[in-house]
Amino acid sequence: MKSFSSPLLNLMFGSSLWLLSLVSLLMRSPPVMAAEKVSFWYGALEFSIPVDSLETYAKTGEIDDSLATYDQYLGPQKLAKLRSNLVYPIDLDPVTISRWLNTSLGENILKSLGQIIKPSVEQNGFYALRSALISAADSSDKLTLLNILRQFPAETIQVDTKSILKLASTFDELKQDTNQAIATVAKQATQQAVRDETSEPEINFTQQSDLTKPGTFAFQKQTLALVNQQSDREAYPKGNRIAWKSSNRTLDVDFYRPIVEKTVSVPVIIISPGFGADKTIFSYLGEHLASYGFAVAILNHPGSDRQNLQNFLAGTTKELVEAEELINRPQDISYLLDELQRQEHSNPSPLGTLNL
Repeated sequence: MKSFSSPLLNLMFGSSLWLLSLVSLLMRSPPVMAAEKVSFWYGALEFSIPVDSLETYAKTGEIDDSLATYDQYLGPQKLAKLRSNLVYPIDLDPVTISRWLNTSLGENILKSLGQIIKPSVEQNGFYALRSALISAADSSDKLTLLNILRQFPAETIQVDTKSILKLASTFDELKQDTNQAIATVAKQATQQAVRDETSEPEINFTQQSDLTKPGTFAFQKQTLALVNQQSDREAYPKGNRIAWKSSNRTLDVDFYRPIVEKTVSVPVIIISPGFGADKTIFSYLGEHLASYGFAVAILNHPGSDRQNLQNFLAGTTKELVEAEELINRPQDISYLLDELQRQEHSNPSPLGTLNL
């Protein structure tokens, strides 16, 4: 091992282990050989760790001579985290992983990681990583980071530490930006609270309703099937420009409306489930909010709901989610608001007026 300063080794090794832990959380060709060592390089600097040393430590807690070289730079907490990451199992079968890695998202992630984790300095690790992940999931030892290292189809796993440090730096910048944004919001909230204390009487929250219990409003539930002909658009070439072909997009919506007087203004809440979820997950919340006088609309996003996830797991669709869904989902919400407003004008309800 070439000599270099302790701080650089600590930074290189810690960041490299962080990335290897990330690989273990990713989602049949057998490996041509098993990896014997992991080599970390930073320009002309290089050091390596035998996979046997990592396996011995993961299974017994014993630090052999090869791993002891780096023991002083890591400390007990990082070593314990390393041991946990090496053997942490991911319960995914090889078919599911193979399908996910064949999606556009999976391929892009593998290509990016392949620039950092490689079978050789010159070769992208795309195919090697894919083979290792699928083979590890298909083996008796299940999908663990240690097994992924064992299944890697090269004698040496080459890790570009310089790229890892750059990636880690990007995450640090994002974390700092996030903390700064949180601090700004907290400051504004504090300033608003001070203004409220001087302009409004103090609220005795001990005398307020227990919000864990249902409210006093009765409510009605409707299921709406809304068809948006504009939000789901397919791009296709036309001459020297891109044209858009529209198709129908049906939104399945559960709408909870409190029973109030016609003159009452009813606040509206829209609930948009996350990827792979649907409206049924939030039915309890729709009912609870409606009992407190809110109108609540919970919609399914076709193309990224639970049914789409089930189709992907069943192998009937290639993509877990299409990129266009990042555009379609907010457009679904805009269309829903517009449609509720149109219905309010064309067919006013006797149950209050929606405040949209």
